[in-house]
Amino acid sequence: MNSEVFTNILSAQVQANASKFIGRRFILQQVDEPKHAAKAAKEVFRAKRWTIPDWPSQSPDLNPTEPFIS
Repeated sequence: MNSEVFTNILSAQVQANASKFIGRRFILQQVDEPKHAAKAAKEVFRAKRWTIPDWPSQSPDLNPTEPFIS
């Protein structure tokens, strides 16, 4: 998948499905992938006014399953 396909999915699917199943206010969480940080993707996020938090990469504090696996 490249950034073009990713932005098409965002535009066509995420808003409608998130609004339908979660509600109008939601936070879109992503991993550190080039297509998520692409200029085109950032433009979609900004245009749709989606909240995208800054997540530190590979943070053990953000992995809720780690205490159970260790």
